[in-house]
Amino acid sequence: MQLDFHYYTIYTLSSAAGFSPEESEIIAYASEYVDDSIESEPIDLKNGQIFDTTCTAYAGIKSFNWDIQKKIYMPFHYLPNLIRREHPEEFSYTVKPSTEDQNLLSNKLFNVAIKETHKNFRLIKIGIALHTIADTFSHQRFSGEYNKINRVSDIQYYKYCWGKRFTDSFFNFFYPPIGHQKVLLYPDYPYALWSYQDSNKNTIIRNNTTIFLCAVRQLLKLLKQASHVETTKDIGIIPEIVNLFKCYDTLENRCSLWQQTFNIPKYDPLKWRKMALEGNVEWSRVSKEKRNKMLSAVTPKEDFDNSLWALFHCAAAQQRALVLDWIN
Repeated sequence: MQLDFHYYTIYTLSSAAGFSPEESEIIAYASEYVDDSIESEPIDLKNGQIFDTTCTAYAGIKSFNWDIQKKIYMPFHYLPNLIRREHPEEFSYTVKPSTEDQNLLSNKLFNVAIKETHKNFRLIKIGIALHTIADTFSHQRFSGEYNKINRVSDIQYYKYCWGKRFTDSFFNFFYPPIGHQKVLLYPDYPYALWSYQDSNKNTIIRNNTTIFLCAVRQLLKLLKQASHVETTKDIGIIPEIVNLFKCYDTLENRCSLWQQTFNIPKYDPLKWRKMALEGNVEWSRVSKEKRNKMLSAVTPKEDFDNSLWALFHCAAAQQRALVLDWIN
């Protein structure tokens, strides 16, 4: 899933579940920032102390590294289904969608998040968990590891004439079988109707709109559980969400439609960094070497430890540790 779901849809569902606009923005921002937090270098707090950041997103040659697969992909994007040591025979790294009876770990993940007592920390933990749970829908049947189960082929894109029966054989040949890289971004498009052949040569047909709506219903249920507010707003918003999911357009235009339809603040990937740090925080599209220099040059602002950015990294570290304990 992309920005239109992880931020704009999550904001809409949080609001519908009874969270205030400010709370909804924190939940949604944390959800999307899981895809934007590429920082893993420590922050010098200038008082003899060091703050360790938590990388939750990675794309690059090191994705072949088991450390990346197990510590980034699985805890945040490809959540397995069971606790390995409790179910060693049935355990698999393959993702199953997080309906109540199908993904036990996603329910555990959310239940841990909502037990947090610090308000903003709780909202951020909820947002990170929702990102992971949402990805169990779009990433179903794929695994966060380098595995033959991800070695799929014959991608067919049915819905629009430019992509009708289009096969990405060139890209499919070169991309490694890690996650859904073999099928590019097709699982992330809310409007897509497509198919592929799995590693056993079975044809899998995917209607992303239907899958995304299943995710909406599950996440709204969880958010209502977390808010403790009686509301029926979901009855009114579902038809509008269906129309937005079916919209075939660029990501930027889809996000603009969500923003206008539900009056949502625009997502700014630098916002939380700027609230927490003095200095240049635009390190998303630079080399690791340059990012290291930028991170070493920033200065924490007053009350850094309670900033949303710092809390995000602490919450992400806790979710990683929790999932690793389950799947190790």
